[in-house]
Amino acid sequence: MITTDTRHVQLLPCKIDMNGKAKVKELFESTVNTHMSECVRQPSSEFCAPKTRDGLFSATMRGRRLIGEDVKLPECYTGFILKDEKKRLTDDDERCFEVCGKFNSLRQWNLDQIPNERDKIQKAFDWLDISKIMHTDDVEQSE
Repeated sequence: MITTDTRHVQLLPCKIDMNGKAKVKELFESTVNTHMSECVRQPSSEFCAPKTRDGLFSATMRGRRLIGEDVKLPECYTGFILKDEKKRLTDDDERCFEVCGKFNSLRQWNLDQIPNERDKIQKAFDWLDISKIMHTDDVEQSE
């Protein structure tokens, strides 16, 4: 069953060994600060300096400081949240998924640094652009 429920997706810089529902609003989103004007360590610098930038968020998770930014998916793309329809008994069993939500943007989080173009998600979006160019017919390119 495809729902039209749009979700707010959090892309965290860690692995969480759990599948299923979590109290994200209560335990994580409630810690998010939308006014970021604290000391931020830049990726290319050893120094920490005050930085203010609209659209940045700060939060903590298990005592670690996170800096986040909302990222829109590239035009013409929609993200889907999937869940296994049934448990597999073996690794060889076929997997069936059910769509339980969709999203057009996500909040990307980094540990102690501002999200930037060198992050994996940004590089993945770059590959989508490169792939589109590679698979465009020569006739379309010359027009």
